[in-house]
Amino acid sequence: MLCAVIFAIAALLFSSSCGWQRSDNIGIAGIRIVEFSNSSSVSVDCDWTVDDVTSRRRAPLQQPTANNRPIHQELANGGGLVADNGDSATTDGLSLTWLDANRQPVVSIPGIRHVLSNGTLQFPAYRDDAYRSDVHSAEYRCLASTATGALLSPPVIIRSVVIGALQVYASDAYTLPGNTAVLPCLVMVPVEQAWAVQVTHWTVSSGPNNQHLVDSHAIPQPGAKYALIGGHLHVADVSLEDTQLSYRCFARHRLNGQQRQTYSSPPAKIIFTHHPSSTHQQSPLAPQLVPFVPALQHPSTSLRIKHVRLAHDDIYMTCTVSAYPPAKIRWFKVNPANGAAVALVTDGRRISTGGDWFRIGQPNGDDAGRYRCQATNSQGQMEVEFRLDVHGPLRARLEPQRQVVGVNQPAELTCNVSGLLSPQLMTPSIRWTRNGIDIPVDAGRFYMPQLNVLRINRAAVTDSGMYQCFVRVDTTGQFQQQSVVSQALSGSYQHVQASAELIVRDSAPSRLTDVFNEQMVYPGRPAFLHCSVSSHGSPSPPSIAWTVDSLTIPYTSGRVSTSSHLLDNSAIIRSYLNISSSEVEDGGLYCCSVLHPAMGAGQLDYLDTFQLNGQEQHCARLNVYGIPVIRWAGNKTAVAGQDYNLDCPFAGYPVQSVTWLRAGQLIKEADNKYKMFANGTLRISAMEPAVDGGEYTCAVKGSGSSIAKKALYVEVIRPPVIEPFGFPVQVQDGGRTQVTCSISSGDLPIKVSWTRDGRPIAANLNVEMQTGEFHSLLIFKKLRGEHSGVYTCTARNLAKAASHSAVLLVQVPPKWIVEPQDAALLENYPASIPCQVHGMPPPSVRWFRMDGENNIAVHSSSKVSLLPDGSLRFSRMSKSDEGLFQCRAGNNIASALSKTVRISVNAAAKVRIHTSGAIFPTGSEALLRCEGSGDPPMTIHWKRFDQLIEPQQQMERFQLSSSTLDGREFLDLNISRIEADDGGVYVCQAANLYGSHASDIRLIVQELPKAPGQLQLTSIQSRSAELQWLDDEEVDPLLEYRVQLTRPGTTGWTFNQTIEARGRSLVTLPHLHAFTVYEVQVSAINSAGIGPPSAPVQFQTHEEVPAGPVRHVQAEAKSSRSALVSWLPPNEETWNGRLVTFTVTCVETSGNGQIIQRSVAHLSPDSKPVRRIQVTIENLVPATVYAVTVRALNRMGAGPDSEPPVALTTPEAPPTSPPINLHCVTLSADAIQLTWTHPIAAHHNGHLQGFRIFYKVLSSNSVVGNHHRLALADELSSFVRPESKRVGPSLLDSVLYGLQAYHNYSIQISAINRAGNGPPSVPVVCQTDESVPGAVQEVKASSVSSSSIVVTWRRPTPPGGRIMYYVIQLKDTVTQETKRFMQHETDNVLEHQVNQLVENRLYEVSITVKGRAGEGRPSRTLTVTPMAKSGAKILEFSRTIWIDEQQRAENVILSCPATGTNPVEKTWTFAGQPLSSNPHLNYRWDKDGALQLLEVDRHVEGDYACTARNQHGRDAVVFTVHLLRPPEIPQLSVTPTSTSSIRLWWNKPSSSGSKLSTLLAVLEYVVSYRPALVGSAVQEKSVDGNEDGTILDGLLCGTQYELQVQARNQIGLGQKSPLLRAMTRGSGPASWPESSSLFGFSAAMPATLFIHLDHWPTGGCRISSFQVEKRGPVQSGQMDHSSGNWNTLASNLNPDEQPMLKVSDFVDDETYQLRLTATSDSGIHSVSYNVRRISGRKVEHNGSAFDVVPMTTPVGQSISYESLIVIASMSISGIMLLFSLAAITYVIHKRKEYQANAASAVAAAGLSAKSEYSLRTVAEQLDNQAMDDNPNQLFQQHGRSLPRSNGMNGSSYSLRKQIDFDEDDDDDGDITPYATFTLKPINGMDTCRSLMSAPSAASSGLPDDSHSPNSIEADVNGVLYGHHPTLPCMSLMQQPPPHPAHVYRHLNRSPVPPYRPSCEPSTLSTADSLYGESTYTSTITSKKSSSIQHIHHPPVLSGRNSVGRAVRKQQRMSSNHSTHVARRPDGSWSYNP
Repeated sequence: MLCAVIFAIAALLFSSSCGWQRSDNIGIAGIRIVEFSNSSSVSVDCDWTVDDVTSRRRAPLQQPTANNRPIHQELANGGGLVADNGDSATTDGLSLTWLDANRQPVVSIPGIRHVLSNGTLQFPAYRDDAYRSDVHSAEYRCLASTATGALLSPPVIIRSVVIGALQVYASDAYTLPGNTAVLPCLVMVPVEQAWAVQVTHWTVSSGPNNQHLVDSHAIPQPGAKYALIGGHLHVADVSLEDTQLSYRCFARHRLNGQQRQTYSSPPAKIIFTHHPSSTHQQSPLAPQLVPFVPALQHPSTSLRIKHVRLAHDDIYMTCTVSAYPPAKIRWFKVNPANGAAVALVTDGRRISTGGDWFRIGQPNGDDAGRYRCQATNSQGQMEVEFRLDVHGPLRARLEPQRQVVGVNQPAELTCNVSGLLSPQLMTPSIRWTRNGIDIPVDAGRFYMPQLNVLRINRAAVTDSGMYQCFVRVDTTGQFQQQSVVSQALSGSYQHVQASAELIVRDSAPSRLTDVFNEQMVYPGRPAFLHCSVSSHGSPSPPSIAWTVDSLTIPYTSGRVSTSSHLLDNSAIIRSYLNISSSEVEDGGLYCCSVLHPAMGAGQLDYLDTFQLNGQEQHCARLNVYGIPVIRWAGNKTAVAGQDYNLDCPFAGYPVQSVTWLRAGQLIKEADNKYKMFANGTLRISAMEPAVDGGEYTCAVKGSGSSIAKKALYVEVIRPPVIEPFGFPVQVQDGGRTQVTCSISSGDLPIKVSWTRDGRPIAANLNVEMQTGEFHSLLIFKKLRGEHSGVYTCTARNLAKAASHSAVLLVQVPPKWIVEPQDAALLENYPASIPCQVHGMPPPSVRWFRMDGENNIAVHSSSKVSLLPDGSLRFSRMSKSDEGLFQCRAGNNIASALSKTVRISVNAAAKVRIHTSGAIFPTGSEALLRCEGSGDPPMTIHWKRFDQLIEPQQQMERFQLSSSTLDGREFLDLNISRIEADDGGVYVCQAANLYGSHASDIRLIVQELPKAPGQLQLTSIQSRSAELQWLDDEEVDPLLEYRVQLTRPGTTGWTFNQTIEARGRSLVTLPHLHAFTVYEVQVSAINSAGIGPPSAPVQFQTHEEVPAGPVRHVQAEAKSSRSALVSWLPPNEETWNGRLVTFTVTCVETSGNGQIIQRSVAHLSPDSKPVRRIQVTIENLVPATVYAVTVRALNRMGAGPDSEPPVALTTPEAPPTSPPINLHCVTLSADAIQLTWTHPIAAHHNGHLQGFRIFYKVLSSNSVVGNHHRLALADELSSFVRPESKRVGPSLLDSVLYGLQAYHNYSIQISAINRAGNGPPSVPVVCQTDESVPGAVQEVKASSVSSSSIVVTWRRPTPPGGRIMYYVIQLKDTVTQETKRFMQHETDNVLEHQVNQLVENRLYEVSITVKGRAGEGRPSRTLTVTPMAKSGAKILEFSRTIWIDEQQRAENVILSCPATGTNPVEKTWTFAGQPLSSNPHLNYRWDKDGALQLLEVDRHVEGDYACTARNQHGRDAVVFTVHLLRPPEIPQLSVTPTSTSSIRLWWNKPSSSGSKLSTLLAVLEYVVSYRPALVGSAVQEKSVDGNEDGTILDGLLCGTQYELQVQARNQIGLGQKSPLLRAMTRGSGPASWPESSSLFGFSAAMPATLFIHLDHWPTGGCRISSFQVEKRGPVQSGQMDHSSGNWNTLASNLNPDEQPMLKVSDFVDDETYQLRLTATSDSGIHSVSYNVRRISGRKVEHNGSAFDVVPMTTPVGQSISYESLIVIASMSISGIMLLFSLAAITYVIHKRKEYQANAASAVAAAGLSAKSEYSLRTVAEQLDNQAMDDNPNQLFQQHGRSLPRSNGMNGSSYSLRKQIDFDEDDDDDGDITPYATFTLKPINGMDTCRSLMSAPSAASSGLPDDSHSPNSIEADVNGVLYGHHPTLPCMSLMQQPPPHPAHVYRHLNRSPVPPYRPSCEPSTLSTADSLYGESTYTSTITSKKSSSIQHIHHPPVLSGRNSVGRAVRKQQRMSSNHSTHVARRPDGSWSYNP
């Protein structure tokens, strides 16, 4: 069937026309693959030897031999294979065990698999039907064990194949003419044997003749017609002739021995999808990838994903396309640095290509990378990309190789992995074993701190042994999808191992601490040697052993002795070796070695191993003076082929030399075979019997001529070698055979012995053994089945033993061991029917059920099973099992055995009691029914108290009745009116021929039980609880308990269950809700009914993480970098606790995957939430899509994320970086080409809409950046704003046209998106080319004399380049003669005088400019006539001159040269007036009439006219002078907008649109800002000049900033605005957070204190980090702030990432102190708490086992910046309050006196309540008084001293003394304190407006909307701060004046006047200002006269004194005269009556 086979070769070799191919299948490093066919046998030896396990003691750097074995063996012939067969000798102490893939021991299966005693695993040849996938395609491992430990070998993969006929198919190929056709070869074989099939070649035929095309091993050649790649036949450039041929595919078995039989497929064709001869023309087709096996085609993505190939494979890439016209295919390799595709360079040998294929032979590391196939024709192009990862063999090494540690000490092993690994491969997986058993690596004692490191926290003695690391690397990324076998066979992963030894001793490794040194003694003198070792307090201390020259010391009585003892008060054991009287023979090398009890017996044999650790053994010589002597131990035996060491143990001192002789000849070190050591040892390498055997003599030369010699004989013996042998495969019972064990080499005598299955051959087997000198023969004269087994021949001589094993399998036909018989079995009982046979091979036993003519095979099931011995076992017999069964046994040897038996099933008697219950209340009725079943005949009866209840003995209340129903018999016992004595056991018994059966029932008579008592909850969990109560012992028996559970306040029972009462008083309440209060009660139930319930008990389940997600999550972007996220909490029933926090996570869905997380405290855990919770997420990336999820957290953890994630798209923001790599190239005189690249993608902040290019001229004559002070009006091209040009987003270049020739252009570019422009790039400068100069526009020609003229001109605009010279062309209008004069430009002198002309003749003059680019057009033609008398002409031209204010210190010279008949008179005017009429001009005349302006300020701006006159005419020119200034100081105001930003505003200067306004327009504003902290750096932000404000982002929260702004125009940078201070919104952490919200508790974790970090309230400034410290316990009397050091529990905790911290380790009833430190932008704050855990406190509901009390004073509290301000403000306010109280007391006292005096003054002046008043300031009154009394002297009146000093900005007065009040005085009796005031007007304020803000509200300490009751504040420098009140505008003509009390109240109290009088234009002067100069005219009418008065208001000082003086002064002045008040230029005031 098709479902049973697959296209194996297609699956193995073919994938698509576009994919990877590998040339062959090679085993993977570290894995052994053994392959064989069913006709051959194979033997696999275990890799390990005893040296691998134990050699680490002697050679710790030696690697195990497992990694050095061949990894892949294939059978070359049918004769069998012995894979990796090394030394097979049996080694004592080594145990070899084979394990399967499940780590279970492998057992022998006769004829299928044999495990030999020497560790060999043998697989014999087998029949076709004997193939077993679990044996012949499986993984095996060998476990080698010794006393040291055990090692596990790498995997050994066994795979075998059954050789049989192959079904081969070749598929047709469909293609277009000229394309490549691919014909696949498909082979139908089972999937597990697909590896053994190989495609050998293809043939082609056009008739009966076949032509061999190409072999599978042939390498395709470039340009070849045919190529065989991975079994596919590629036919290039297909023509019509190719479609007429037939193609065949040939395949064979790879393991078919020498037969090499191949199988061919039916013919296949190449078919055109469009025939060339068709009348319809082929439609053009763009290149398309061709799938050629549609049924097996893999997804297209699998064609191009990574395919890893080993470094020694040949790699083929195929790319077959269909296209018309045929496509051209090219191959590229992608450069990883820049992604560019580079065409492949082929060499025709290692790298070659053939159109649709590409080959790399033996790829190396440089070949790794991405490859691209490109197919192109006229219709289009297609590309396919591949990636090649090249990696080499994997290696591993485990270090240290040997490690010794003590008990409870840590141990660490590192598995170092090396080898060329491609970075795309998955991370190696490492598995650890100890003694062959996997180590569970977790967080316990064994854990992995790193991927390749195994660490043991506290080592135990049981941890000793051999450790291995198995390293496994997947090379396809599908590691979990395939088995180990399939991956190994497909070559998809590497597997290596390394091993090391760990020794753990009872204590830490003992170290020798004090040892002896080399000593020299004289004979007869004593010698003492000592060694000390630390015992480390071990209960089993070590001991010290002494040796000399590696021999045990011969202790002689009384002369040599040893002793050991423990030093006092230490763990040091000291051992002494004492020689009382030294002899020369006592000399030698003495060693003291540490012996550990755990090492066991025989450790002295391995004392040399301790030399691996220098401190476990110490050796030094004891030299006894005397002639040398030599000890000897007898002759030696060496093994041939191995190195051998000869020691010379000598004594005596001194010794000059030690030499060796062989056969009397001195051995020299020059011979490489020998090596001499300083201690006298001779090493002989590679011992050879014929060369190295013999006598060796050691000679020791002492002092003088003394020499000691001693000889020994060394015999070199060759070990025996056994030639492999084997038994015949097929031998049968009764036959005969023999086998010979031949010893091919080895020294005699050799003893040969035989064993069978590891034991001597038993005599009863009658096996004859004939042994010779070199062989041994086993003869089997008559074979029996008992002869089968593993026979081992062992040859042994003095050197070594060798052995070889072979399996004898005697084929025996099946014979009965136990023959099945008929059986009668009992129903409902298990039973077995035996059917045991023996034979060889073991017969297969099968059972059949005979059903008429049908034989139904019996298979194992839950009811019946087939036992391994052939028996049929029934688990439970039933009537349906009756019938005939047949057992069949056969092994294909002779005929099969069979036996049919009958099985009968009998039913024994059985009873069953039916009753309505066993517990009955007294007085009720009971019916006991007994049902009997079984084969008849059967009897049934009832018993009570072991007595039969007979029908004839029926009592009044007991009745018996019998009945039959459906073959079942019933016997009923009815008891009426039950009494207490009726209780007891009633038995029903039935019996028949096959057995009897009885059943009983206990009848219980019971009363109602009492309510259970002492209910308590023994365990409470989140979803369950355990309830326990006290049993009622008085009621017996209780049947059940009813447990009822409910929630308080609800109806119905949540849990209502009854449980059996068999001694149970404990029940588990399941399926509860977390964090819920329940009420439970229990009732007892017996036969009488249900008892009363117990008293209800309330409890609350523990918390667990929330189960439900938050609801209705919404996310709305508020700006490009922030968003508002809101949600509703989860449904309350899913909280599972008290919600404490919500976590908002924003994950960027693309790009770098930015994750932003914020935590939001849930502050209302006890109330059901009804409102949405929201939080602002900041620091988002503009124009980015985020997935927003929200989770709810309680104390147990986080709940699920909200689903689905809400998409949030942030708006775009202007790009944050400019385009890069801006370059400019000059194209012509008016064009520059620009190129650039996109800005960094992360800084686009949206979709780019284009780019804006800014460019401006950098003229050498411009004011900016130039040392020239003057500039002409036509040279101001650079003064205007830069021009700009916008281009689209797809353009990365542009050309600027219409530029000025030969000018430097500064060019910048910025990116544009929907949000605006980004920052400009760094300017680049390019200069346009020169052009032909333009025509001269301004030319003058004047007569100088009768024969000469002078020509003047100005430079052309624009010049167009560098001017070489000017050409003046003069044409005589009479003679028509033309002359040309050349004039070079020097020092800007542009004039030329022409002489020798004819008087009164008319000449025509024109000028042409000559530049480097050519000559320009001529100027307009002028006519001039030389005359003797000519009118005055000025040679200069009218023009506009711009003067830089920053360089105005230089003089300005306006020249006015003139010609004409003398005398010529020159005059200058300014603005049409003579210069002398302007007092502000400072000038002088030059001798040539030029005007020199000595001081340049704003007064020099205007028109200067120069007029030249003589008697013949006049001429004039006008110079317009403009002063260029930097911008004015902007007036800055601020508005805090958020916690991280401040909005700035400033006033923009007005623009008239004139050229001057354009020139002086503000280009940019520069904002300087920094935190108001010491040492903080100043930052700047540039703002476009068109803006009137900006926002400063990224500021610190709750921090005061110092702000200034200055403007820049073309002239330069203006002055900075006054310093302004403003704070961002927000404040730091609260001083004392609420303990109830900051700390939490949970009954689930009663010993844990929860700190909710995000519950610390703030003033808006987020807390960036926390530090939690703990100390204690502290004593009750030491709870101050210095009671111990703080221990940091956690630091730098981000509350957004970890909103909750758990603190434990509290000792009951001890007080601890916790200090929490919160850090934010606005400062740091610390609080401390005393924490005490109360022992025994029961945690109920919301209770706690902790007492948390804040400490009285914060420990280590640091004050925030806001706190400093608050403290300072409160201190100042307190002081001011004290002064205010004193002042108020005094003012109240004076006010009464003032009111009386004021009324008197008003009455004396004759004013009524409706009189009008005018207000003037103190300064005005003092000025008037000074002018009236004595303007030049100090006047004194009533003790007042008022000196005055005049200045530019105002008048300064000193008020020195209190002014007393009288009726004639101006004062009102109040106190005027001594002070100096400078009063300055503030211009620009409207008197009809309410309060105006000064430059800084923050500077005054007042909020924005507050007004000071004393609003005008002045310092000694005259600078005003604070807010200013509004003066009322009063029309003195129309409205009555306000009452003085009203004016007083307005100026001193009310921030806004209670009325707004009219401010008509007719009554106000031109100055509309507040506190500045304002003049208005008013008419004041009095009784005496009326007059018009002009009052000029200087600044007003608020206060009652000033009001009173102003009112009374106005009254006196209005009574008799009018006064004009004005201000002088020097700032003083003038009064003109």
